[in-house]
Amino acid sequence: MLSTSPHLMKVFVSIILTQHVQLSVQTPPSCVLPPCPQGELVIPEGCLTVPKDAYKGCVTVTSLILPVSLQHIGKSAFEGCSNLTGKLNINHVQTIGDHAFQGCSFVSLDIGEAITYIGHYAFFACSKIAGSLSLGNLVTFVGNYSFAECSSLNGILRIGNSVTYIGDFAFSQSSFTGDLSISDSVIYIGNSAFAHVTFTGSLTIGNGALEIGDSAFEACTGFTGDLTIGSQVATIGFAAFYRCSGFTGRLRMGPRVTTIGDHAFEGCSGFRSRLELPSALISIGDYAFFSCSFRGPLTIGPQVTTIGALAFSDCAHFTGALVFGTSVVSIGLHAFFGCSGLTAVRGIGIGSAVATIGAGAFGSCTGLKGALCLSASLTVIGDEAFSNCIGLGPNTVSIATQVGQNAFTNTFRYIAPGYTLYNSTQVL
Repeated sequence: MLSTSPHLMKVFVSIILTQHVQLSVQTPPSCVLPPCPQGELVIPEGCLTVPKDAYKGCVTVTSLILPVSLQHIGKSAFEGCSNLTGKLNINHVQTIGDHAFQGCSFVSLDIGEAITYIGHYAFFACSKIAGSLSLGNLVTFVGNYSFAECSSLNGILRIGNSVTYIGDFAFSQSSFTGDLSISDSVIYIGNSAFAHVTFTGSLTIGNGALEIGDSAFEACTGFTGDLTIGSQVATIGFAAFYRCSGFTGRLRMGPRVTTIGDHAFEGCSGFRSRLELPSALISIGDYAFFSCSFRGPLTIGPQVTTIGALAFSDCAHFTGALVFGTSVVSIGLHAFFGCSGLTAVRGIGIGSAVATIGAGAFGSCTGLKGALCLSASLTVIGDEAFSNCIGLGPNTVSIATQVGQNAFTNTFRYIAPGYTLYNSTQVL
C-alpha cells in the first residue's frame, strides 16, 4: 500500500502531476510571441502558453507583462533572464514549469489563487524577491528547489491547504519569519525542504505527512514553543530537526513513528519537558537526541531493538530511572554517556534481550546508584562501558561476556568467571 511506503508515494505523486503539466503545455494555442527584446517584454493577450525555452537566456529583457489569458509557463521559459526585474504578477497562471524563472532578478512576486503546480527549480536563486509568499489553496505540488536560495524572502510563508508534495530543498536558505503551518493535505516533506530558514514562530506539521525528509528543518533555530509531529508520520529522517535549538516546550511525536534517523534532534537544546517516545518505535539512530535538555525519566519502548551511537549522549538533564523495553538488543557506543542525572537502569537484566553494550555506553553516568543487574544474554560489554559510574555498588555477574578494557573503571570491582580479568582484583 502506498500509505506504508512514503518513497513510493513521493514518486507516484511527482510522476502523475508532472505528466499532467507536460500534457497541458504541449498544445499551445495559435499565438505569435515577440522576439527577445531590449527592455520590456509584453506577451500578447490571447496567449495561453509561453512554451519551453521561449526566452531562456534573454539577458536584455528588463520587465515582463503577462496577459490575463495566460495559463501555462513552460519549462525554462524565462530561465537565466538575469536582468528581468520589477514585480512579477502571475495571478491567472495555473502551472509553472521546471526552471521557468530560475535566476531572474524580480524584487516582488504575486502568485494568484489559480495556480496548481510549481515545478522544480521554478524560482531557484531568485535572490532579490523580497517580502512574504502565499501559495493558494489550489496548489498541489511544490517542486524540488522551487524557491531555494531566494534569500531575500523575509516575510510570512503561507502554504495552502491542498499541497500534497513539498519537494527537496523547496524553500531552503530563504529568510522567512513568523509561524509555519503545514496542513493535513501534505503527504511528503522533502529532504532539506526548509533547511536553514530563519522562521521566528511556531511549527505545526499536519496529520497527513507520512515522512519527514532528511534535514527537512535543519538549523531552523528560530522556531519556538512545542513541536508536534503529525499522527501519520512513520519516519523522521536524518538530521530532520538538527540544531533546532529554539523549541522550548514539549516534543510530541505521533504514535506511528518507527524510525528516528541519525542526528534527527541533535542539539535541540531548548526542550525542557519529559521525552515520550512512540510505542511503535523500532530504531533510534546515531546522535538522535545528542545534547538535548529533556527532563525527567526516560522509557525506551517495547519494540525498540537498536539504540545508536551517542543517541542520548550529553543529555545531562534526564533524572530518575532509565527503563529499557524487552526488545532492545544493542546499545550503541556512548549511547548514554554523560547522562549524569539518571539514577537507575532497568531492563538490561535477567530476561532482557540485550546482547551488546557498546564502548562508553553509560560512561560518566555519575548519578547511577546501587547494584547493576546485567542480562544473561550479554555477549559484549565494550571498553569503558560503565566507567566513572561511581555510585554503582558491588555485583556478581556470571555470564559468558567479553568485557572490554576499563569497562568498570572507578565503579564496582567486577569479574566474569572464566573470562579475562580487566578491572577486578577479586571475584565478588
